[in-house]
Amino acid sequence: MPAQIGAPLVQLAAVVVWAHLLPAEELGKLMLVVALQDILFSLCLVWWSQFMLRHAPRLPLIGQKGGMAGAESGVVAVCLLAQFMFLAVILLLYIPSAALSFHVAAATFVTVRSLASYCAERARATGRVLAYSVIQLVLPAAALLLALFAAMLLAPRADVVLLFSALPLLAAPLFGGMNVAGFGWDARLVREAWAFGLPAMIAALLAALALNMPRILVDLWFGHAVAGIFSVAFGLGVRLSAVAVMLVTAGAYPLAVRRMELEGRAAGFSQLSANMLLLCLVAAPLGLGFAGIGGSVASLLLPASMQADASVILPLAALAGLVRYLRSHTTDQVFLLMADTRPAAIIAFMEFCMTVLLTATAIRFFGPSAGAAGLLGAASVSATASIVWAVTRFGFEPPVRALSRILLAAALMALCVHMMGRAPSLPALAVPIACGASLYAVCLALLFPGEVQASIVAGGVLAMRRRVRDEDHDPLQRV
Repeated sequence: MPAQIGAPLVQLAAVVVWAHLLPAEELGKLMLVVALQDILFSLCLVWWSQFMLRHAPRLPLIGQKGGMAGAESGVVAVCLLAQFMFLAVILLLYIPSAALSFHVAAATFVTVRSLASYCAERARATGRVLAYSVIQLVLPAAALLLALFAAMLLAPRADVVLLFSALPLLAAPLFGGMNVAGFGWDARLVREAWAFGLPAMIAALLAALALNMPRILVDLWFGHAVAGIFSVAFGLGVRLSAVAVMLVTAGAYPLAVRRMELEGRAAGFSQLSANMLLLCLVAAPLGLGFAGIGGSVASLLLPASMQADASVILPLAALAGLVRYLRSHTTDQVFLLMADTRPAAIIAFMEFCMTVLLTATAIRFFGPSAGAAGLLGAASVSATASIVWAVTRFGFEPPVRALSRILLAAALMALCVHMMGRAPSLPALAVPIACGASLYAVCLALLFPGEVQASIVAGGVLAMRRRVRDEDHDPLQRV
């Protein structure tokens, strides 16, 4: 739970800090490198990390000499080298006038952050909660503080932020438990991982491209300065939806995998359906509620030069992120669970093409602020396709009726908090948040009367049993 809540909040804090501290041009370059890291990780490392995440329960990952542990060091080293080469070519073509210090800092940041991301996935796959929390929360928080001090003492430049943000992340392999001493290669295992992970890699790459395409198109058409403003608002909206989703997802998929391995397909699908219901119950009100108060967040957290555009971008980005993350952590996992990643790749390709078309159209006719609308439209169509495919091909049965009622309650709540207008201060923002939470609880109680009654009865029975147990252990109470 600490990493699930804290890690995205650290990322949100970083976006707000750099929006206030860095000039627009430097901010745009920083956001571009962060987007490239996400894309290159999907291109170079996702195929192996997805294989490890899916098959870790049946592979002796920790402490094995040779086999999985031996192949891991070789695969990760080759993937990081390929990522470095891709990045060098992209930066030379895209920003040829940048100083050498920027290229060095960007290469260091992208390489180290990708390694840290892989180590976090490795710890997640094997259920190592403390290691996952350190890599996801403690190290990024240290990186933010170190980069902040460096930017204030040295210079508010993108290369300074990138270089000092990478330094604490170098400790990730120590906590991730990687076999850094050995270097091996298991050709059979690598072929198996490649066959499984290639469609997943394609899907992840296309998903990363689709997610970052609005900011890339804005950067191409309007320059680094405008792209920096857009990226801040867009990143805030998407990452706040990620906060909502990550509250319940870090351990959800590995749990479904374990039930699938131990009890079979029906048990895996049952766990996935429960994950889906819980995820929607938590994420839908947070994502939709944030879209409702997006104007207030923009005016209270961002510089005055960004507020007008951000009030439009934030709600669209929050909704787009919510739809995308709900899909990727629910019905898309049906394909991974069934070891058939081709549907995910096809859906991701469709989403990418639609994102490019819709985003370019929105920017052309309505300006850069409308760029997030293209992603929202493409994500909605792709989520529908994912649900239909999971149901028709694999027989997955999502809890449609319960999900519909949850979404209705969250939508009513979001509409009400939006109608309350903008909050004049951060303390005043607590009023619409509290009202929204109360309204959501009331709507759930009205839409789920049977479940509420059963919960009250179960709570009463549990309290009675606890009281009887305490009296049995306390002679004075019995007297």
